[in-house]
Amino acid sequence: MIAFFIAYFLNSQKKSRVDVNKLFWPAAQIASALIMTYLMFGLEVSLSWDWGRLLTDAYDSASGKPLIWLGYYVRYPNNRFWFAVLTVLFKCVRAFDSEASFEICKRVSMIFSMLIIQITVFIIYKTAQKIWDKRKAFTVGIVALLFLPFYLYAQFAYTDTPAILLLTCMVYAYVCYKKNGNSRRITPYIIAGFIGILSALVYQIKIMGMIVLIAIIIDAFLSVNTLKKAQKAVISLVVLSLIFVCGVSVTNSINDKYLPISEELSYKYEFPFTHWIMMGLGESGGFDQEDVDFTSSLSTYDEKMDANIAEISKRIADRGFVGTIKHLFVTKLLRTWGVSDLGGSDYVNRGTLNTDSTVYDIFALDGDKGIIRDIYAGAYYVLMLIGILLASVFSFRKKKGDHLLFARIAIFGLFLFMTIWECNSRYLLIASPLLIICGCSGWFDYARYLREKTKKGDRV
Repeated sequence: MIAFFIAYFLNSQKKSRVDVNKLFWPAAQIASALIMTYLMFGLEVSLSWDWGRLLTDAYDSASGKPLIWLGYYVRYPNNRFWFAVLTVLFKCVRAFDSEASFEICKRVSMIFSMLIIQITVFIIYKTAQKIWDKRKAFTVGIVALLFLPFYLYAQFAYTDTPAILLLTCMVYAYVCYKKNGNSRRITPYIIAGFIGILSALVYQIKIMGMIVLIAIIIDAFLSVNTLKKAQKAVISLVVLSLIFVCGVSVTNSINDKYLPISEELSYKYEFPFTHWIMMGLGESGGFDQEDVDFTSSLSTYDEKMDANIAEISKRIADRGFVGTIKHLFVTKLLRTWGVSDLGGSDYVNRGTLNTDSTVYDIFALDGDKGIIRDIYAGAYYVLMLIGILLASVFSFRKKKGDHLLFARIAIFGLFLFMTIWECNSRYLLIASPLLIICGCSGWFDYARYLREKTKKGDRV
């Protein structure tokens, strides 16, 4: 924090010859990577939830062992592609050491996940440079480095971490697209194709992230004010769509190579989308093993669908209109958006290997010194949410185009999605780049408002 305030002071000096980006940024990110590695191994946990399942199955596959039950990947198809990635990663490890144990591969996956997070932070920083000047971009970068959930989730090489990176790249690409909006060259179409590739990967890894793509498309057409721009937007959408379809086709073939699933198996074990809506209407609004057992007990896809719909209707009827609204916008809202560390302290508390340490006491949910974590994460989270609110308010005062409208549309879309779907604060991780950038944008706008107000007062 001391380093942040020193950097902010230097950043605010307009006449300063110090280039904070060249001098402080590399040092700040290296320090962050070292701290992240230290916390990651200090809070290392034993295998649990879907993350543990993927690591175990990928190691077995890389070792040449057949998977015992494919039904899991029929039920959760978004884990298929990431399973393939982890299998390739572990095969590379075993290529260097044919006797590499599971523990070694697990540690490699942790380093791999940490690097993904660090690359994500760097691209957030570079995106901010595209949106603002280098000085503000440095501030945004430091804010991203101070985001506690990145450190708590770094060890989990699950679909969340690559999804954050892909969505950050998508945001960066779209910001570049808007910057090249008046270009007569082929650049915008190349960028659109790149977004199509990223979207195909997001579709395979974390389909929820497609909300960002929808927001980008909406913003692209809302930004159109001439016939020429409209034509460019339409061509870009066509390019994006074609590349997306090709990308999905290629990644599907990869899925089939590593996890071949027959239609018969799919029909037997696949969960309909209604299952997650039904869980969203459960007591907590989140994951419920009893609901999973209920859907699993039915034999076919059609039976599961019918039973889920019947249970959804029953739960809505039991609560009534007012009760359902309260459940959607109070219970689920608090479960999703009311956790300042996005549930990270809970996940590093699940079978922590070393509970007799200071990092456990501070950062794990059951730690004795958790108040330190709560104060830090809570203050950060509240300031970020206030910044997002400020950005929305000041967007109505801007005469020029709103360069972050797509980000706010995506956040609002995610908000609506979480009221319908099974919710979990961890799911907000994929939106963290948007939350950070929009939060900083609001405070930048507020600072500019205060400066303008002060200047008007001096003139009077």
